[in-house]
Amino acid sequence: MNTTPLTHPAPQDTIDSQAAQWLLRQQQGLSPREHTMLQQWLAACPAHAQAWQQLVTVDSLLGHASPAQRDALRQSLPPMLQVLAPRRSRLPLAAAACLCCAIAGSLGWHQWQQQQPLYQATLATARGEQREVTLPDGSRLSLDSATRVHVALYRQQRATRLLAGQALFSVAADKQRPFHVLAGSRRVTVLGTRFSVRQVGRSYQVAVAEGTVRVRQYASNSDADHDRQPLQQATLQAGQQLASHHTRLSNITPIPPAAVAAWRSGRLLFDNTPLAEVIAEFNRYGHSQLQLQDHASGQLRLTGTFNAYQPAQFAHALPRVLPLVVVQRQGQWLIQPARATGHKLP
Repeated sequence: MNTTPLTHPAPQDTIDSQAAQWLLRQQQGLSPREHTMLQQWLAACPAHAQAWQQLVTVDSLLGHASPAQRDALRQSLPPMLQVLAPRRSRLPLAAAACLCCAIAGSLGWHQWQQQQPLYQATLATARGEQREVTLPDGSRLSLDSATRVHVALYRQQRATRLLAGQALFSVAADKQRPFHVLAGSRRVTVLGTRFSVRQVGRSYQVAVAEGTVRVRQYASNSDADHDRQPLQQATLQAGQQLASHHTRLSNITPIPPAAVAAWRSGRLLFDNTPLAEVIAEFNRYGHSQLQLQDHASGQLRLTGTFNAYQPAQFAHALPRVLPLVVVQRQGQWLIQPARATGHKLP
């Protein structure tokens, strides 16, 4: 039987006080022995390191606080500390520890709290898989094949990052918390609507089924993250879509609302799309075995609707709409120009 005695972490108030004391001792100068003791204290418990980091952050905030802010803080302290508060470097150790904790409460807590997500998760689907997810705020996400999304819900906003693939967003209305979808250097902002966003390689597209969204294009991912100086922006209504090429938004074009996120029913819609992109899209749903034999064939453009899970059906239909032949060899569908020799599919 294991006879190792159980250890219980110290109360949080005690840990905070210890962290404050160590911080002030460090500001006054640590001896080599004290530095070693500090490192041992930090390593002894994850709660120690967390309390230490929070106090370091708060100390930095205090260093940037205005005299008026410091005075407001002093007025909120107990009477015995109000006289001592104007210069933290002159405080006795115990009083300074109390002051640091008070600073954490009055200057650091609100900012820290606003930055903490109420909910966060990374959602993903495998190739050929689709998934429906309801978020705690009531919004619904439909994830297509080979899609990855990171969701973070905060007190003042809701942020989703589309890392790969495409998803349909049915956003619960909340005027106090706008809903943002980030995809590369683009940002979509809504209050309540239903729309799809696609980010596959360099391909980007937004289509709106209900409501209104604002799409902004930035010079970089970082600019999009911080909403800095968009290069372009557009407002889309229900039945409209646009794409993005490099750092430019395309013109807005119509789309039947029922056709938004047609992939949910296993259909792939292409409108004047290069064949290379069409083949890549089929491969997002499984190993289609469709293989282009030359670059020129991949530049041919295709319009039509096809079953995402029937690549053989697509292979048989392709020579009827484009000057191509499809050769079946060792389980592969080899696509080549019609002038090439080969055994055409029956």
